[in-house]
Amino acid sequence: MTSMSYGDLENIFDSADKIWEEYSVTVKRSLLEWERLRPALTERIAVLKTRISTNLKEMEELKIKVELGLIDEEKAQRKIDILSKENVEMIRELEATWLVFEKNMLKSILHAKRLSLPLDITPEEVEGKIEELESCYRRGVINSSETYDELKKLLNEQLSLIASH
Repeated sequence: MTSMSYGDLENIFDSADKIWEEYSVTVKRSLLEWERLRPALTERIAVLKTRISTNLKEMEELKIKVELGLIDEEKAQRKIDILSKENVEMIRELEATWLVFEKNMLKSILHAKRLSLPLDITPEEVEGKIEELESCYRRGVINSSETYDELKKLLNEQLSLIASH
């Protein structure tokens, strides 16, 4: 037998209850903060995707115009260089922001499930994000294969957690 008394056991359970209550309060506060910040991150990601796509399209159009002789090659190249430089910076920001977003999304799902709180995302929404990620990677909106792989892993983890809800 153990030397632990029934009173000691009760104290351990009381301590666990206190820790659980602190955890629950912290999670709920974190989820509220996530809901407050989430729209701004979502909007920033959408803006970056759009601007990068627009720049890529404009660079392609400039190349075609040069081939057709509609625009001076040197002038077009200067504009392409400017757009390309902008894209490098925006792609870097997009990749970093998107990773932060999906890491926090995964944590919000995990902690909401632990507390049996309703989830605010569906499997279909995550599947849509996976399709969008694949499209962005194919079109060059994100360049890094490491970022693509990490985002895909995070999204698949989200999908797995949601499916087990």
